Amino acid sequence: MEITRDRQGDVEVLRVCGAILADANEEFTAVLRRLRAEGCFRLVIDARDLDYVNSRGIGDLVSFSRDAHMNGGRLVMVRPGPSLMKTLRTVGLSSIVPSYDTIEQAVEACAA
Repeated sequence: MEITRDRQGDVEVLRVCGAILADANEEFTAVLRRLRAEGCFRLVIDARDLDYVNSRGIGDLVSFSRDAHMNGGRLVMVRPGPSLMKTLRTVGLSSIVPSYDTIEQAVEACAA
């Protein structure tokens, strides 16, 4: 898994590539923890190259989404692939974390 960060105004954009599996959970959790500590609660996850998220990663997303809403922010995704979208729908996360076709749309939605 590879994570890169980019800031667009008051919105943080994480590009996550690969898969969030057991060996990557600590890194993913640490990045989300760091964002909370920095007060970044407007988050776009660019999931175009994210192949898989395990249950712990899903839990991290749910937790961050809840914290974002409590702090006036929002968590959104950009173009999760078909298998990831199926997982998000199965666990009910697609109704909580909307997805968009482009980074620009996601940033705009997150900033609103």
